[in-house]
Amino acid sequence: MCTLKKGPKSRSVRPESDKTGCVFELNPGDSIPEDIARVLDGVFDDAEGRLDAMGSPNPVDVEHAVHQFRKRCKELRAVARLVRPALGPRFRDFNHLVRDASAQFSASRDAHVMAETIDSLAPATGLSPDLLAIRDRQVDVAAAATISLQQGDERTGVARELVAAARVAANGWDLPDDAAPIVKGLTLSYRQGRQSFRAAKRKPTDDRMHEWRKSTKNLGYHVQLLVATDRDALAALVVDLDALGDLIGQDHDLAVLIEGVRGTDEGMEACELARKRQHKVRKKALRLGKRIYGERPDDFAERIMVGWSR
Repeated sequence: MCTLKKGPKSRSVRPESDKTGCVFELNPGDSIPEDIARVLDGVFDDAEGRLDAMGSPNPVDVEHAVHQFRKRCKELRAVARLVRPALGPRFRDFNHLVRDASAQFSASRDAHVMAETIDSLAPATGLSPDLLAIRDRQVDVAAAATISLQQGDERTGVARELVAAARVAANGWDLPDDAAPIVKGLTLSYRQGRQSFRAAKRKPTDDRMHEWRKSTKNLGYHVQLLVATDRDALAALVVDLDALGDLIGQDHDLAVLIEGVRGTDEGMEACELARKRQHKVRKKALRLGKRIYGERPDDFAERIMVGWSR
């Protein structure tokens, strides 16, 4: 049984310098159900702490809390996907709860991202009137969303209830003390990433790049979870997956901007600049993807798990 502790009354938040937190690793040789529960506890605690921080009087702290909460949700879903072969139908319920918790803040996050993306597209001469108009509009939307969260927006309460329900659901996981489901989950993760990479390489549309982004981020979390199997040997892969995740993340941010301004009076320039940037980003991403996704899925999983003692 994967038994999680109850959420603490006061929670510590992982420091900014610690990107994922050392808790987000499994320990080869430890009891797998207990170790999965330990990892989930750490992520759940941090996610709940981020929800608390959304009431901060400092807008920067609120924006940071939203971003970090959504990352914790991605980590929770990644853990579930890694052990999915052992979960059966329980995976879907858990995944939907966490997905819906994260989605409470997607509009707020998109507004911030669009404003930041406009800034990144600014030519040396500065923002044109059209780009400035788009940016100012998104800044206003983002600021309104932040103020709403500071004042106790109902979305925070909904997210808290969903996270609590997900924690209860994870308490019902009956995981075997056996690495076989993890090997299967890792193999599936790599296979999905390899397939979505090949689809994006054939025709790099926004939708295909988005699917590749999701599978690559998921694989990155899985390698982070399993990095202790052979930290030195996997160091280069961790760096490559981080770099690829950043590149495909940039592509997604540009696609969000394009979708948000397409058809507006001032959106033509933004779309043109974003498509040009996407072309450059995609060339780099596809080149790196070729290096990462060049193995057979079974061989990849075997290489990652070679240091696992169970």
